[in-house]
Parts: sequence; C-alpha cells; structure tokens
Amino acid sequence: MRSPDENELIATAKCGDGDAFERLLRRYERRLERFLLRMLGNRADAEDLLQEVRLRAWQKLASFRGDSGLYTWLYKIALNLAINFIRTRRNDPLSLRIPEKQESEEAWLLQALVPDGDPADFLEARQRLAQIVQTLEALPEEWRVVFTMRHLDGLSYEAIATKLRIPIGTVRSRIHRARVALGWRRPLDE
Repeated sequence: MRSPDENELIATAKCGDGDAFERLLRRYERRLERFLLRMLGNRADAEDLLQEVRLRAWQKLASFRGDSGLYTWLYKIALNLAINFIRTRRNDPLSLRIPEKQESEEAWLLQALVPDGDPADFLEARQRLAQIVQTLEALPEEWRVVFTMRHLDGLSYEAIATKLRIPIGTVRSRIHRARVALGWRRPLDE
C-alpha cells in the first residue's frame, strides 16, 4: 500500500515534475539495481539497464494506473528489459556471477550448502559455491530467471507466475529443474 506522500509524488510526477519523479525513483533504485545485477551478473550492464528503466518509467508514467505498487510496476519494467537484454546476447556466455560486494547472496548460498554452520565444511562449501555459480551460468535462461527471482530476489511462486505471465506449475517445474541441475536434494524454501 502506498503512502499518501507517495501518491502525491506520483500525481505530481505525472504532471511532468521531474524532481518528484526523482524522489520516487530514489526510494527503489537500490533494490532495482540489486535485482538487475543478480539477473545480469555484470555491474556495468545492470547500471546501463537501470538507466533504461528510469527512462522507460518516465516515458510511461502517465500509463501507471496504480493497480499495483509503484515498485511492482518498476520491477516489471526492469524484468522485461533484463529478459530482452539476455535474449539479445544469447551468443555471449550468459552469467549469474555473484560479485564480491554482494556478500548477502554469497552468505545465503553458503548457508544453503552448510546449514548447520560447521566451520570445517566452509572451505568445501566455498568450492561448491563456485561450482553452483558455474552451473547457474550454464542453466537455460528460463530456469535461471525463475531460480533467481525465487531464491535471490525472494519472490513467491505466485508473484513469479504473475510477473512472467506463465502458469504457476511452469514456475514450479523450472525451479525444480534448476535445483536438480544444481544438485540440491532438498527444497530450499519448503
């Protein structure tokens, strides 16, 4: 639910006030950038696409009806741009690298690999993490996208299905296949 302040900023920005638009975007910019970085695996590409999200959002702001939250609307723009970007570079090696500065994602993956936190298993877990990242890079795009949205962005199956406009069974199937390809024997979220 949007705050009255956000509703006011949206209305003002729709009237062409660039400062109001900038204030709105600043609220969500870091989340969008982290999402794009996870999807693309490259900071420069993520920053470029974030600028494209800003431009598209400004151009299409008048069409924002408010049926969903502003972040959801911006997220959908970012997701569509990321998917299109990935499709255009199919001939390039696709990557989902976890940058060194993204320690929370690395910590999450290490926790999945060493759930009891045993320090003796840490080195082995870091090696396994490198294998997982390499395997993620080799996953088909549709598996990697849903896996990223679920496990790195924390979206529910329903939210992923809605955002990608695919059946929830397809989401579940793709996530399962990604997990199998990664060698995870137990679900991470159930």
